[in-house]
Amino acid sequence: MAKKQAKEAVAIQKPVQCNGAGQEYECGCHKERKDRYLEPSLLLLLWQGPSYGYELMRGLEALGFHDGPPDPGAVYRTLRHMEEYGLVRSEWETTGSGPARRRYWITDRGKHYLANWVEVLEQRYWALGNFLRQYRKLLEAEKGGSDGRSGVA
Repeated sequence: MAKKQAKEAVAIQKPVQCNGAGQEYECGCHKERKDRYLEPSLLLLLWQGPSYGYELMRGLEALGFHDGPPDPGAVYRTLRHMEEYGLVRSEWETTGSGPARRRYWITDRGKHYLANWVEVLEQRYWALGNFLRQYRKLLEAEKGGSDGRSGVA
């Protein structure tokens, strides 16, 4: 029992470099699952117009949810999954030079699903804005000489 507690104490004392702030502590600030935004991002891009997988990946990069290019396997799996549920449809395009490509479109059901996602994102946006306002208020209070205990929980 004492050895287990000693190992846990060592693990707690070992600092971990935070990727974001350069601080040495156990931090989860960059562990957010950005891939959770893959579905609404693809639907948004497809609402702008029909597209191919490769073009969608470039569009995903431009939205900024990924550090670098998105995983092609995850993109195509997500597109297939959304097609199974009627959120998108696709057809093979064999015209032109080169190999056949699959072209994707958003469906009315996909637009409705995206609208639900947007509602959730707006709620999160409001909550994050509220969090940041409270943080900045405390930061300003601290800079102004206050001890930071303004009663904000």
